[in-house]
Amino acid sequence: MNKYMNLESLANMTTGLCIFSMTPILLSLEGATLFGCIPWMMAALPIFIISIIWLFKSGDLVSGLATSILSGITLIGNAYSAMIELFIESNGISLTNQNLRSINISNGSVMLATSFILLLITFISLKKNILQAIFIFIACLGFVGIGLEDFGILYLGLFPGICLFIFAFWQIYSGMGIMVFHLTGEDRFPGLQLKS
Repeated sequence: MNKYMNLESLANMTTGLCIFSMTPILLSLEGATLFGCIPWMMAALPIFIISIIWLFKSGDLVSGLATSILSGITLIGNAYSAMIELFIESNGISLTNQNLRSINISNGSVMLATSFILLLITFISLKKNILQAIFIFIACLGFVGIGLEDFGILYLGLFPGICLFIFAFWQIYSGMGIMVFHLTGEDRFPGLQLKS
């Protein structure tokens, strides 16, 4: 049995929880800010670092890459963005439209680049687990939607947020399934098709 499976489980569940910490933003609630996600993202940071290092060390390149991109970069990047936003607002600094446009283009570029990486992970996952590939592709669609919105090309409403919520549910579900398999040696969670 792979002794690193518990780290993949931890990384998956933590990623799901961090996505849920962004609920007000993903639901486009009025007055929503990223401030609320700061404590959750910062608490998750050491978990992501440890998980990423050991996943790569175990040779699990797919899980290591997915965790690095989704958690180590994208989610924690949101935490730093929230800190900057909090600093700007608390100091009464006003950003020009040009500044905001520049920030949106930067964010949009990262989101679209992330979607391409997730698309690659989707194809790789098809050989291991079709259900996993489907949910990663849903996350990919969410990142595409956010990227297009940041560029001002297309506004998709709640669609990107819903995609990421679905992916967050999958992350927690798969994390629990991996944990059960690690403890019992049995796949009791439908669709995971786990291998030791």
